[in-house]
Amino acid sequence: MLEFRALGPIEVVREGQPVELGKGIERALLAILVLDVGRSVGVDEIVEALWGERLPATAREMVRNYVGRLRRRLGPDVVVTTPSGYRLVADADAVDITQFERLASAGAQALERGDAKSASVRLRKALDLWRGRPLPELDESQAYAVRIGALEELRLRVEEDRVVAELALGEARMMIPELEALVELHPYRERLLGQLMLALYRSGRQKDALDRYASARRRLVDEVGLEPGEDLRELQGRILRQDHALNEAAPVPPVPLACPQPRPSRRNLLFVAALTAVAVVVVASILAFRPASAVAVPAHGLVELAPSSGKTVGATTLRAGLGPLAIDAPRVWAASAQEPSVYELGASSGNDVHAVPVPATPFSLAAAAGSLWVGDGFDGTVSRIDARGRLLRTFRPQPNASGRLPLAAGNGQLWVASQDGSLTRLDPTTGRAMQTFAGVGEAESIAVGDHAIWIAPARADFIERFDPSLGRVVRRIQVGGRPSAVVVGNGAVWALMPNENRLWRIDPGKNTVTQPFALPGESTSLASAPGTVWVGSRQGYLATVDTATNTIVRTKLLGPPVDDLASGAGHIWATVG
Repeated sequence: MLEFRALGPIEVVREGQPVELGKGIERALLAILVLDVGRSVGVDEIVEALWGERLPATAREMVRNYVGRLRRRLGPDVVVTTPSGYRLVADADAVDITQFERLASAGAQALERGDAKSASVRLRKALDLWRGRPLPELDESQAYAVRIGALEELRLRVEEDRVVAELALGEARMMIPELEALVELHPYRERLLGQLMLALYRSGRQKDALDRYASARRRLVDEVGLEPGEDLRELQGRILRQDHALNEAAPVPPVPLACPQPRPSRRNLLFVAALTAVAVVVVASILAFRPASAVAVPAHGLVELAPSSGKTVGATTLRAGLGPLAIDAPRVWAASAQEPSVYELGASSGNDVHAVPVPATPFSLAAAAGSLWVGDGFDGTVSRIDARGRLLRTFRPQPNASGRLPLAAGNGQLWVASQDGSLTRLDPTTGRAMQTFAGVGEAESIAVGDHAIWIAPARADFIERFDPSLGRVVRRIQVGGRPSAVVVGNGAVWALMPNENRLWRIDPGKNTVTQPFALPGESTSLASAPGTVWVGSRQGYLATVDTATNTIVRTKLLGPPVDDLASGAGHIWATVG
């Protein structure tokens, strides 16, 4: 069996022996396929990642040649051809990224249970998989910079969790040299600084702990113009008071848990210290809001469109890209695509922006009962933000919840799926788990409607219909490809197949596919509005389906890639960039 290693320079191992790989573009192509293992990667996406703007005239033919070389090195069935591109075939456990995420999630859950020993073992195993910077073969590819940065951010979060476990096991004195090095590398990461201060204090070095705080504060004030976060200031006060509780070798909550953690990039550090800093950066990054009379689509940000004409009627420009959307009129919620933050944007004023930090880069959003619910990326937790834009709590919806959590709200209900194949109904007013059901597919997307929960599994070619009254999946509807998104609206269920560039209409009364639609570009997002369904693509297209005539009535080139779509507050909303 082949093993693929991406947490460092790309490597392939067969029966314990390294496989000789090519150089340059051939290695970069393999890195792309490994990073998206199990998913078809479009030829256009590969071409953009490999050459960017320096596009050779024979780029597509060159990709075919490099794929042929990989097949000769790895085997004829390892890289398969799909209708839109190529897909790497490998078991999940054969890829070190997947192993790392699984061990990281298990370690976080053990830490949450108070089992510091088990957490330490699992988190160390996760970190031992790293051999250096992940996939340096993709350093020149802007298309993958965010993905690589997210891996590096997750590694640092796991490192911090491991420190929590080690401190709980009484290893404060042994941890000091390692923490000194980590703080030197990440001087604006308050969680690490707090852990170093705590380790020094527990080792009888109270003055050194306070000196560390003082020097970090001076640097923060001089370079950023901000004071340390509230939790770090509280820790300093407890050290000054010689709080005896600080000497207890017990798990300590992350110092700035309610504050965003900056993601280290390949060449620079994002200098963000606290919630106030994020708010300042976000507000300062807004370049313009243009009224309907003269609206330009931004390279990164939020776009507002008229449902009847598809005309762009408003736009908010941000320096960084946005991801998932949720509408809770008059608010529009948009998740950052790069940082652990959610932005609240006023539906009537594009320059009314408020940033709310969350524990991880969000994977999904859902608005229910006056609150925004956030499926945190990677760590299997859900965060609740109230109507005033305050992060109220972060919790695991059920004990075994792991990885990315898709959310869906509708009919007064709130549902969350987990990568362990479970589906949980939450009380939308409190977040309390009401029921958890096993036996559903590992969901990529879920939707509520027509007395059912509709599930788009991550690794299957069907849509699941889950009956809440029976507590089980009652039908699997074949859709001829792997769905990435599912929505309910206009008397139908709509499933998006990005690899096949197809949209399928499903009749919920008959549980059958009734209409396929061919789409322009590689589809990324889906939204239902009265009388229409909207589809966005990576190439920046917006396609509008008239649900009465079952025809695509409009295809609009918006410009930048469309990440997500949502309908609400009388408009269609799109995050781009």
